[in-house]
Amino acid sequence: MIRRATPDDTGRLIEMGQRFVAETEYAGMIVVRPERLAATIAGVLAHPDGVILVSDTEGGVSGMIAMLVYDHPYSGERMAFEVVWWVDPEARGGGVRLLKAAEQWARERGSIAMQMVAPNEQVGALYRRLGYSPVETSFQRSL
Repeated sequence: MIRRATPDDTGRLIEMGQRFVAETEYAGMIVVRPERLAATIAGVLAHPDGVILVSDTEGGVSGMIAMLVYDHPYSGERMAFEVVWWVDPEARGGGVRLLKAAEQWARERGSIAMQMVAPNEQVGALYRRLGYSPVETSFQRSL
């Protein structure tokens, strides 16, 4: 079942956020501070144009997607963007349902497009299969 996250999910969302960083290309590039992550979660949950959707099964919450909608600075058109999308590896396969639910949520808020981040080519290939087009590539280096 996909549902909106609540403040009661914060502990589990923090666990998944820590796992996301530890098991992806972000390992060693981002320091996870649980208190900061908790504040981000609270901020998205409280934002009128924000949502965190979770996959909730008999085994508990195994996936999340956090989204925000904003007015594009060039056009003023409503756009949705991903804050995070994570599904525990052992529960993969249901992640596309989370993405589709996020797309529906964004449409209901007047979004004309949705922006997703691909931390690797495997995720990028999934986006392409789902009809997304690459727009920009992000790079990072330590300072």
